[in-house]
Amino acid sequence: MELTLKNIGIIKDSTIKLDGLTVITGPNNSGKSTVGKVLYSLIKTGILPITEYRNEINTTKANSFLKIAEEFRFDTVIKYLSIKDDQFGSIINLLAFLASANRVRGRAPYRENLIDIDFNLEKSYDSLSDFLKEISKEYIIKISKDRSQNEEKYQTYLNSFDERLAKVTLQYKQTQEFISSDDSFRLFVQKSCSRIIKSEFAGQIISNIFLEKTPNLKAKIVLKDGEDILYNLTLDGGGNLNSDFFESKTASFSNVLLIDDAYAVDGLNNRVILQDRYNHNRHLLDCLRNKEDETVFEEEISQENINHILRLIQDSYPGNISNLSGLYMYNDDVIKNLLIQNLATGSKCFAAIKQLIENRQISRNTLLILDEPESHLHPEWQNLFAQIIVLLVKEWNVRILLTTHSPNFLLALDTYAMKNKISDETHFFKSRHNEDYSVAFDCVDEKINEVYADLSLPFIKMDALRSEILSQNIEGDED
Repeated sequence: MELTLKNIGIIKDSTIKLDGLTVITGPNNSGKSTVGKVLYSLIKTGILPITEYRNEINTTKANSFLKIAEEFRFDTVIKYLSIKDDQFGSIINLLAFLASANRVRGRAPYRENLIDIDFNLEKSYDSLSDFLKEISKEYIIKISKDRSQNEEKYQTYLNSFDERLAKVTLQYKQTQEFISSDDSFRLFVQKSCSRIIKSEFAGQIISNIFLEKTPNLKAKIVLKDGEDILYNLTLDGGGNLNSDFFESKTASFSNVLLIDDAYAVDGLNNRVILQDRYNHNRHLLDCLRNKEDETVFEEEISQENINHILRLIQDSYPGNISNLSGLYMYNDDVIKNLLIQNLATGSKCFAAIKQLIENRQISRNTLLILDEPESHLHPEWQNLFAQIIVLLVKEWNVRILLTTHSPNFLLALDTYAMKNKISDETHFFKSRHNEDYSVAFDCVDEKINEVYADLSLPFIKMDALRSEILSQNIEGDED
């Protein structure tokens, strides 16, 4: 696969290869994390389950139902009516109930309850079509109780009924046209993609450095698999997609995970759920908590596949995360019932990977994005982590994109890739600053030694300075 980014963050125009293992190096503030955020957004869009689409449809219907109930306000005149025991009567009672309950509970929370109570939303909503065609002011008058029309409040309602009906009919028609159109699923995918990108970038897709010079500048993202275009997006600086320049096809991934913060696992014991359902940390926590469903045969096959990698982790990291009475704890041969928040930061990295593997959330055809995963690891554990990454690529067909600043970690990845014969699937990229402050990425597969030299240079400079100071101290002592 190839990911092309134009005017994304501070990235001017670059293409990143994603064949198996892709490693991006470079200084701070050079756009490395941006690549992972974009890739996560695209693949997350592609693996949204069809239930998400159905939930969106049901939520739209629920919202429409409540708007219709609030417009009709049958709850205010129900006492003046003799409701018949038929379909029309059932709908009037339902609309009166919804309007009354919604005003007591508040619209947003009741909207969720409206879906959850399962009163056959689909059937009731669809029946509104015939109801709105047949209902009229004359019908309401016909079912009025004796002496009801002498009530001023009721007369005021009757006088406004035709206007209410016209508003409701238009609103229902517009909603129906949208949710039943052939283009509704494409629009769902497009809007979901835009929401996920906005979530990852907090609505700031193009750097202000460029927008100040070119306010109408557009960003472009293209993801290709061979000649097949999976995504082709054009966005403005706020992450809004141009629907005329939007193409999408589902990539062959079963899951995508972005891990950029070891402390994210602390959220396992946080009772406050992240409100942004598109946030990558919320998805990570869901995957840490939940195990994928498998048949007994699939479980046996999966267990055989993961044993090798789990044994490798177990040799250096024997502990496990478990849910005890609603709290996630770490346990090993020595440490018992340690809250996950109190686990050493480096251990959290291994704990997360191990838990995701055991939950089958990292499996074949997973895309794993790791932002500087070595930052909390001792060099020895960096080597082990590099070995695990390479084995995930080789044995499970996991595609991995990661960023790093560590020459030791880079060397370990390079070495294990050669040892396991996946060098052809491994690519190294280095960020480069341009004169206009933008960034580009150069493939350095054939120049990897230059990357080692760049990453090692700060150590060499500091070692030289230290030697100089020591030499001066020795000369001072001799004087």
